[in-house]
Amino acid sequence: MAFTYLISESYIKERTAVDANVDQKIIKPLIRDCQEIYILPILGTDLYEKIVSDANANKQSGTAIAEPYKTLLNTYITKILLYRVSVDLGDFISLKMRNNGVIRQGNEGGNAASITEIQRLSDKFEAKAEFWEYRLKQWLCEKADDMPEYEDNDDDGDFAPEKTSHVNGLYLG
Repeated sequence: MAFTYLISESYIKERTAVDANVDQKIIKPLIRDCQEIYILPILGTDLYEKIVSDANANKQSGTAIAEPYKTLLNTYITKILLYRVSVDLGDFISLKMRNNGVIRQGNEGGNAASITEIQRLSDKFEAKAEFWEYRLKQWLCEKADDMPEYEDNDDDGDFAPEKTSHVNGLYLG
C-alpha cells in the first residue's frame, strides 16, 4: 500500500520560508520520517492508522473526515509536521552527502548560513513543534472518550500513545 502523507511539500512551502525551488525529493522523505517518528508515538498505532485511513479516503474520494478526527488532523498534526519537517530541512538543504563526503551546498544568489544560524533557526522550529505536541497531548486526554482508537492499542507491536509531556525544570543550584 502506498504511503499516505498527512501534509504536502506545498503545505510546507506556503507556510514557511522554504523556497518553491526546494526539491520534493528532499521534503517528502522528511515528512514520512516525521509522521513515523513524532506523530505515531503520540497517537498510538490504532489512532494513527485511523487518521491515515481517513486522510487517504478524503484524498481518494472526497470522503469528509468526521470530528474530532478532523480537528486532530487539521489543528494539531499538520502544525507538528510543519515544524518538525522544518527542523530537519535546515540540515538537509544546506549539507549534502556525496561519495567524497559531506559537503556544504554552493550559494545561489546569497551566502550560505553558518552552522550557528542554521541551529538557531532549527531551535525556533523545534520550540514550535514541542508547543503543538504538548497541546496535542492535552487535547487527546480531553477527547479520549470520543476516539476509542486512542485507548485501543493492545495488539503485539502496537505503539501505545504517549500521554505525558516531559517538561523538566531548570535547577539554579
